[in-house]
Amino acid sequence: MKRKTKTNIKRFTITIIGSAMMAVGAYFFLFAVQVSSGGVGGLSLIINFLFPSIPIGIMTAILNIFLFIIGFMVLGREFGIFTIAGTAAYSLTLIAFDIFFKNPDPVLHDPLMNILTASAINGVGLSMVFSQNASTGGTDIIAKILDKYFSIGMGTAIMFADAFVIILAIFTLGIEKAIYGILSLVITSMVIDKILTGFNTMIKMTIISDNIETINEFIFSMNRGTTIYKAIGGYTKKDRDILVTIVSRTQYVKIKNFINRIDEKAFVFVNTTSDVIGEGFTREQVKND
Repeated sequence: MKRKTKTNIKRFTITIIGSAMMAVGAYFFLFAVQVSSGGVGGLSLIINFLFPSIPIGIMTAILNIFLFIIGFMVLGREFGIFTIAGTAAYSLTLIAFDIFFKNPDPVLHDPLMNILTASAINGVGLSMVFSQNASTGGTDIIAKILDKYFSIGMGTAIMFADAFVIILAIFTLGIEKAIYGILSLVITSMVIDKILTGFNTMIKMTIISDNIETINEFIFSMNRGTTIYKAIGGYTKKDRDILVTIVSRTQYVKIKNFINRIDEKAFVFVNTTSDVIGEGFTREQVKND
């Protein structure tokens, strides 16, 4: 079997599993307590609330097909086959749940615990889908159309699309459940960010000192690399060296204490960073449809 074929099978598998996880989180934890967190699934819940005879799974599939047709007409070939797989897996899983577990009771008694659990499951599932450069369709399609014609950015476009569904939820499901939906959106986004950018937060240090070489050697002794830039002081007009390094939190504390001991006049500023790619850190293969 060719390497590309194996890679595609792996991507399909991850995309389908992630989409199915989202369906589990939505159906058994969000929809069971009638909470809409935006998206096509949330809109389908609202329609099901107004017209109980229309199953959520069927409505989700219909809306996704409708949006795919519009998206293909407006955006053309911007949809990859993995996005189609993700959308189909999400919709078909919901349809299966409608058939075998119609209107299930909430898994947990506390509505808030259902929201938190759903957000965690959805965050993990969406992260799996996004990591394969795919999506589950729905509001992603609307967001791409808004971004194409108004250049507002995908993040903002998705927010507008989901906000529309949340506003509908206020007038149909009630303000309390709409707030729960907003909470679910926020937590899901946080989970996605953490998974996709990594839990291992690193520290970027930018150091200006008269003892750059000494500091440089100390950092080398910790098996970390550095980059030194040549610069000119804006006020003094003197040549200065600027050292930049990325280290762990514990290494940062050691370096900071060392600098304080040898140069009280050193200028240091710090940024947190994540998903550092390169030698000594992590490296992932970029995937495209």
